[in-house]
Amino acid sequence: MTMKITLALVCSLVIGIYAYMAQSGLLELLSPSAAETPYNLLVQGFREGHLSLKKQVPPGFTQLVDPYDPAANDEYRVPPHRMLDLSYYKGKLYLYFGITPALILFWPFVTLTGHYLLHRDAVTIFCALGFLANAGLLWAIWRRYFAEVTVGVVAAGTLALGLATGVPALLSEADVYQVPISCGYMLTMLTLGAVWCA
Repeated sequence: MTMKITLALVCSLVIGIYAYMAQSGLLELLSPSAAETPYNLLVQGFREGHLSLKKQVPPGFTQLVDPYDPAANDEYRVPPHRMLDLSYYKGKLYLYFGITPALILFWPFVTLTGHYLLHRDAVTIFCALGFLANAGLLWAIWRRYFAEVTVGVVAAGTLALGLATGVPALLSEADVYQVPISCGYMLTMLTLGAVWCA
């Protein structure tokens, strides 16, 4: 029983630190609301039946001789247009970081709650779930192959898995870029856990 309590305490501590450390990145801070952040705009597009973001292309942008010229489109990448790192194709804007986070977290969240999820919170959730899968795998390996190692050593290893990785850096500026990275981390750890269980 002490082992389970120790695991629960260490995991709670790490996840609490994650929640405390999570900060919105610049793009999210410049957005007027969570609904205006890229992954939520993608979900709104999905709900309307298309793959593009529910975001109007500024009329001036469409009038550019070459909208792909960085010098010409510079003013559209900053507020109020916020088109930085979006793809433009046939009059529509697309998010090229991958749709998986939108499908497995952002869309279900807005469907269940009626509210939009901040990128910061999504990164925190993905990192917490990835860490829990990672910690569970460590503890399963310990119990099967290294039972002679003390609980304290494994608890320290669990802390290291949570805090001595790239996760704190992701959380310190959680924005649209960190969402797919943290989602990939979570899915990789869940896959490793599934392989272990198989």
